Amino acid sequence: MEQQDTFDRRATNVCKGIAICIMIYYHAFGASDLTTFQQVFPVLFRVLGPYGNVCVPFFVILTGYGLGLQYLHSPTPYPQMIGKRLLRLYQSYWPVFLIGFVAAPFLSRGKMDWTIAFGGDGLLQAIQRFLLNLLGLSHYAYGDGVYTLNQTWWYMSLALFLILFLPLLCWLWKQWKWGGLLFVTAAAMLLPDLRYLAYFPAAMLGVCLAGCNGFQALHRMGKGVLGLLIRILAVLAILAAWYKLRQHGIYPVLADSFAAWGICQFSFDVIGRIPVIHTVLAFLGKHSANLFYLHSFVYCYWISTADFVFQFHYDLLIWAVILLLTLALSLTLEWLKRVIHYHAIMSNLEHRLLSQLQNAK
Repeated sequence: MEQQDTFDRRATNVCKGIAICIMIYYHAFGASDLTTFQQVFPVLFRVLGPYGNVCVPFFVILTGYGLGLQYLHSPTPYPQMIGKRLLRLYQSYWPVFLIGFVAAPFLSRGKMDWTIAFGGDGLLQAIQRFLLNLLGLSHYAYGDGVYTLNQTWWYMSLALFLILFLPLLCWLWKQWKWGGLLFVTAAAMLLPDLRYLAYFPAAMLGVCLAGCNGFQALHRMGKGVLGLLIRILAVLAILAAWYKLRQHGIYPVLADSFAAWGICQFSFDVIGRIPVIHTVLAFLGKHSANLFYLHSFVYCYWISTADFVFQFHYDLLIWAVILLLTLALSLTLEWLKRVIHYHAIMSNLEHRLLSQLQNAK
């Protein structure tokens, strides 16, 4: 396999693939009745069962990294940059939202149908809750677990805030370099009740890595067998420290952020060099948005599929079935998008929007 020394989209997809695998395991078993499945590797469950939400900073860091590369190296006026990112976020979200909305009365009866997600207080409230769900803002408006078609979609609210404020984080990098990370981290620690701020150090870390080409710089340090040994020992030390911090509840989101960074770096240095594993993880990463949006329907909200997957008894087998069924849904959805020329339609809409923003300037 050709050696890759640039942390590009393919390397990013490998990291997303790892995060998706962790996320599905965590969501399926983190809060499950232990009598409903048997653990193949108990140590895996002891780590990912309670602490698998380490997957979230993967996506936050990679978001900061991607926007950081774009904004720092090819500065774009704020309206165009934000407009483009928001439209692309909704481009992947709205088709899945439509699936969840249409399927809810038939497959989610008694769990998360329209009555539970939107109803209870009259037509105007129902319309408001529908629109907030459509815009990905239900978690911001209502908090955890209420008035939403899918609790997993809380991340949409975080993603929207990240997109809006990442140019500010890029400005902090230009002004203070790594000092910007210290500032954002201090702000997150001093203002723990400010919603979503806890994840901004991870986003700032991604911006810092983009600004100094951090992934590539670390990759160039240490080659050969000795370099491989150092990398293995380093990631094991990072994971051991992360596990202890999580066990004692010490700044869990910050601990997760640096663990995610360590795993992303190890993925780029080592895992991404293993041909079959690299290909599989990159493929999952390519479908990560759909897998994220759809997987909780498969194992939780859609009653028939949830009953089906938990018949397999063993946690890793259940995890694999959830992953494969969700991937099948993703592949089907992408096929339908090609049939109706969805991407061409959205690309034309993006072009028109950006043109309007440029003319407004």
